[in-house]
Amino acid sequence: MAARGPLGDPLFITAANAWVKWTNTHGGINGHPVQLTLLDDAGDATTSLSELKQLVQQDHVMAIIGSNSPVATAWGTYIAQKKVPVIGGTSAFFPGEGNYFFPAALGAVEAAPIGVQLASRVGAKKLAWLYSPGFGDPSAMTKLADAAHLPLYQAEVAVTAPDYTAPCLAVKASGADLVAVASSGTALEAIAKTCVQNGYTGAFLAPGNADPSWSSDPGLSKARIYSIDYTWPFQDQTTPAQASYFQALNKYAPGALSSPGYNEYVQILWAGMQMFAAAAKAANIGPGSTPADLVNGLYSLHDETLGGLIGPVTYNRSDVSHADGCYFISKLSSGQWTDPFGGQAQCLATSASGTS
Repeated sequence: MAARGPLGDPLFITAANAWVKWTNTHGGINGHPVQLTLLDDAGDATTSLSELKQLVQQDHVMAIIGSNSPVATAWGTYIAQKKVPVIGGTSAFFPGEGNYFFPAALGAVEAAPIGVQLASRVGAKKLAWLYSPGFGDPSAMTKLADAAHLPLYQAEVAVTAPDYTAPCLAVKASGADLVAVASSGTALEAIAKTCVQNGYTGAFLAPGNADPSWSSDPGLSKARIYSIDYTWPFQDQTTPAQASYFQALNKYAPGALSSPGYNEYVQILWAGMQMFAAAAKAANIGPGSTPADLVNGLYSLHDETLGGLIGPVTYNRSDVSHADGCYFISKLSSGQWTDPFGGQAQCLATSASGTS
């Protein structure tokens, strides 16, 4: 995983260790303790592939779980050769990686079609889509909006900028009443504050880049923000599995949930580790088991939700690559996160990266 580098965060390692301690304290998996090897590739492709080979050939791991490496697309050929599953984390949710990558969160390319669907669902008359290079495909968004007969305004914005007044005034002049920001969470936060200050009264859409701490930010107290959540919403602790996540981090990683580095990707990591546990239990995995046994366990799961952590997922052996097209929606209004659709998972009929 990446704990350093532009997309890294040491909190990922903290959360992974918390999962191991929580799992082993509660009996391990099938009565056996979990052993986790953590390596940090710092987002470097060469380092990442070298560390992957170490894990497979020297450490003889059963799976790569919960990884957030941003260069995991370089693993495809090697993973296919070694037949070691990559389960969950952001490393497993990119399209076309191959059928040994098993996502346990919404796929990376699904946010755009969901955004268009959500615009219609919340009654938006015109969508403004602000994007930063590398965060989205303008031509694909145009096609999606055209197919939905949704008027669209698009503009490129920098990930970091001293001021976002110009794009906010342009959005306001366009007549858009919903603004989706495909960029970093920090950029979305700054844009939302600036647009509200400049008289924009519509809503915003965070495609997987919302931050739970926004509810306590005075600068966002007047903003309405819909969030596409790749796993269960942060504010929900209604199922035992959801509650266990918060209990585990509070016990084994005090301060993590309120850390400035906390974001939804920590929950994506956790869901990946829980998917490993679900497959291992289904296959009755033990010390003498193989990666192939674990893969069989993954294929035996049907409509798996991990106790409400994700929408229902079924992996099919016939798929060239696997996809997870399910998500949740949260809404920030008057400084409070809520579940506008009852906290239930929503699913695309067909995901953009494969079958859902």
